[in-house]
Amino acid sequence: MLKIELTKKQKQQLEPYFQAVRTANEKYHPDIAIAAQVFEDGMVVRLMQGDKGKALAKALGGEWSKVHYSAEERLSS
Repeated sequence: MLKIELTKKQKQQLEPYFQAVRTANEKYHPDIAIAAQVFEDGMVVRLMQGDKGKALAKALGGEWSKVHYSAEERLSS
């Protein structure tokens, strides 16, 4: 697995997605994740929930029911 640091601009662009995840977590519905498909010219990003989120977590070797708050934390688990 690979961890890539986001630039300040990327973090700003992704903020609405980060806020959606924070809001879901605050409402005790941590069944949402940010997913990205990475290409040489950029990323396509969307929110994943439910069965799609579970499939994504499984494909990445994780567990949908386990919440991670950072890439570093996810890699160390």
